[in-house]
Amino acid sequence: MSLSKGRSASSSSGHHGGEDVGRKSSGSASSRMPAGITEAKQVRETGDWSSGSKLSAIHNGYWEDPFFRFFNPTDPSKIRRTSLICRGYYVRFRVCDYFLRRLIKDVGEPIQVVSLGCGMDSCYFRILPELENMICKFFELDFKTVIKAKKSVIAHTPILRVMAEERLKLLACDLRYVVTVHETLKNNGFEFNKPTVFYSECVVNYLGPNETTNILEWITANVPNSIWLAYEQCNALDGFGQIMLSHFLKNGCPLLSLISAHSREDQEAQLRKAGFKVSQVINAWDAFIKIGSDDPPHFPRRKNPEHQFDEYEQLIATSLHYSVRVGLNGDLARKSRITELLDKFHLHLVPRQDLFKITGIASEMVKNSHAVKLDILQGTYLPTLSGHETIVINNNTLLTLGGSGESSVRMKHLIRSQISFTEDDGNPQELSLSDPFEDYSATASAAEVHIVGSSGPLTVKSKILLENADHYERIHSCAVFVPGRVKSKEAHDSVLIFGGRKSPKVPCSNDLIELNVNKIDSKVNIASVIVSSKFDGSCPKPRWRHAMSACLKEGTPHVLMFGGRNTDMVLGDCWWFQVDEFNWVELQCGSAVGTPWPAARHSHAMTSDIDGNTVYMIGGVSEDDTTLCENSFWIYQADVEKWTNIDEWNSFARRVGHSIVKNRNMLVIVGGYGADSSYGFDFLAAICDLECNTVKIVTQALPLNDVYLPFGFTASILHDEKANKEKIIVFGGGGNCFSFGTHYNQVCYLVTINE
Repeated sequence: MSLSKGRSASSSSGHHGGEDVGRKSSGSASSRMPAGITEAKQVRETGDWSSGSKLSAIHNGYWEDPFFRFFNPTDPSKIRRTSLICRGYYVRFRVCDYFLRRLIKDVGEPIQVVSLGCGMDSCYFRILPELENMICKFFELDFKTVIKAKKSVIAHTPILRVMAEERLKLLACDLRYVVTVHETLKNNGFEFNKPTVFYSECVVNYLGPNETTNILEWITANVPNSIWLAYEQCNALDGFGQIMLSHFLKNGCPLLSLISAHSREDQEAQLRKAGFKVSQVINAWDAFIKIGSDDPPHFPRRKNPEHQFDEYEQLIATSLHYSVRVGLNGDLARKSRITELLDKFHLHLVPRQDLFKITGIASEMVKNSHAVKLDILQGTYLPTLSGHETIVINNNTLLTLGGSGESSVRMKHLIRSQISFTEDDGNPQELSLSDPFEDYSATASAAEVHIVGSSGPLTVKSKILLENADHYERIHSCAVFVPGRVKSKEAHDSVLIFGGRKSPKVPCSNDLIELNVNKIDSKVNIASVIVSSKFDGSCPKPRWRHAMSACLKEGTPHVLMFGGRNTDMVLGDCWWFQVDEFNWVELQCGSAVGTPWPAARHSHAMTSDIDGNTVYMIGGVSEDDTTLCENSFWIYQADVEKWTNIDEWNSFARRVGHSIVKNRNMLVIVGGYGADSSYGFDFLAAICDLECNTVKIVTQALPLNDVYLPFGFTASILHDEKANKEKIIVFGGGGNCFSFGTHYNQVCYLVTINE
């Protein structure tokens, strides 16, 4: 079990390769590259790994492509790719396939297609049956060795040979030299005045910035009626982006062009500067969600049943770091069908500057901003875990259980962390924070930020108390603290644990675990198992990614539980656990027409005041197991057994991977990824004043070497007696980063709200 002891580098070594090279490596790219191995060879190897990933996804039923196996004859059963990687490649496939087909059809006349860096892909053969009358010529350009191998496959495969006749031109060319691109196309029948789609899939970012600019400017200067369609990496400067950049660099194929145009705005400006009359960049996740909503389902139902999936935050994080880039030139920039297609995706999104206008709380937000202090802590000795559960018990003591640690090892421990606050008498370094409301000139900076060490505002003593796989080895479980003072029959403080999983195919049982907190320092077993058979079937099914919170109902302690998922479905059931009676009761959806009731969901969060009767439920993934819930801010009033959706807060609450805490009238939504993540509106915390109907956004601000991933963590409220303030401690988080390695957060946050 790992405890954070200070700053450490991201463990983003490539256990899978670059887009991806399948080997680990260390040191600088130049020092690792053996004699005779060129950067071009490293880039070609990324194509080989990418082809293996596509083959694995096809083999596991994510999409059908009868031609791909001809070019990639490896036995797919011998290629092991995780469900996260297969899903990531399915997002890439569906987005690229959709835009390429639609743009070709929407031109409205036979066109040329130029595939830059085609690799051993079967794109031409896959789309030809539908678009045969729309494609007059299809040019594929790549390194000489790739083109030679592809020609050989076609020559020895009759069906491919017939399909390739007349239309397909395979041309050896180094894309780094635009003059050779021009001459190669010119000498092989390319018609410069004919409408042409230039298509690139994870290629141009490997070129230098000038080389990318040269290609774009050459297209607009020489092919007057042209479309640029590219699928490339983006958003390089956040935590996940840093891990992605580091991975490609370590594998000897750096993303040379990405830093010069890393954001959506930068990439659109790059296309306009190169001469395209219309430019639009759409985040891959936004595009995928829109495509799947128009033509459901988002993911195929007939995939390999063994490919169970439970890395939603990681998939969203990956897809948020790819984009679809479209540039239109000449007459094609005025084609109504093409511009309408792009507008459909643009209108699907809500720009960040308009987000507050539709909520009805923008005017109050600027006037009533809260003063927030954000400390970044290192060397705190808190557990370095992800997917764990943390409960605050008495005297600023945290209990942490479950989750996974370094190398994705599942934890079997109960860990106690005792926290005490100290005077911060050091000289912290102040950091500037980007203001999320920079469009509003009257808004102050988002937060005051300090870097502090282990001798900063708090000290932590952590200790492993117990090890028990049956009780504590669980991921995405729920636990709540019930103080003895609210009970009628027992005086001891309790922690109730329910649900979780061992793996996506193995849920934990639906037994309830009760910990006697008052005996935590004794050497006796503090856990009692309330077996599910005791309830004669009237109890919740096994599940994970559900939410639970304790409150009072008619003066007695209850625990409310909603939703989650199991191996088969997303759940929408709601249960009370009556603490005094040790009994489960299922709540039924209101029978009256129009009675509000939350839709099924998982990965949401709950919080409440144990002395109150109101529970808050925020965010989650919807019943389709992909999209974020639209109605995402719910209040449950226990005494009247009523759910209410607060519409004006839904925009802030559409999140996954987040945590929430409540302190008096403040509800704080911490981290995660939201429906607006691709617009740069991610936040460390949204502090919602439920009485004044205002919000304060605290943005993330970390030095680039302190990589932070905003999922898999926990957030808890502590009381600083010396300052007489409540503070939120945020620690843990991270995990798999697609094929780019793994990273577990080494730093913690301490958020102080000065009311």
